[in-house]
Amino acid sequence: MREVSGNTSAAEEGKNPLKQWTGKKLDWLNCVAVDGKLKHGMFKTAFTIIQHANAKTGIAILSDRVISDKTNISVAEVYRHRVALKKLGWIRWRRSRTALQIEPLFERVDRMSEELESRRQQREVARIEGALKRKRKFIASDETRSAQIITSD
Repeated sequence: MREVSGNTSAAEEGKNPLKQWTGKKLDWLNCVAVDGKLKHGMFKTAFTIIQHANAKTGIAILSDRVISDKTNISVAEVYRHRVALKKLGWIRWRRSRTALQIEPLFERVDRMSEELESRRQQREVARIEGALKRKRKFIASDETRSAQIITSD
């Protein structure tokens, strides 16, 4: 996965800012999806928030009612999900006189990206080990003894 923290490389600076923001949003969403502490409704709430986040400010201006309409979750439940997302470190918000401004937080993305990479590596190891088990060669003419498979690091 690409690095999504606040530090941008020289190569990233030359990219289209909207593509950068879209990639950052997708990385955030992937990491939120991996968080085992989130319930399904919390993910739906987070998804709606990140959909509305502005590329320049990084802030989504929307009400619990809008989130409720888009997720088919009650307003009270949306509020509880928003509070839980805040406690888990995925968002923060502030109320202005006219709106609720919700900001997705990207601090946990690097750690969750590492978790995703670890899981991918574990799948790869399991896939290779499974393939080795299935590909045993029989060397005896009666096919009763399997060959030893020698692997090196």
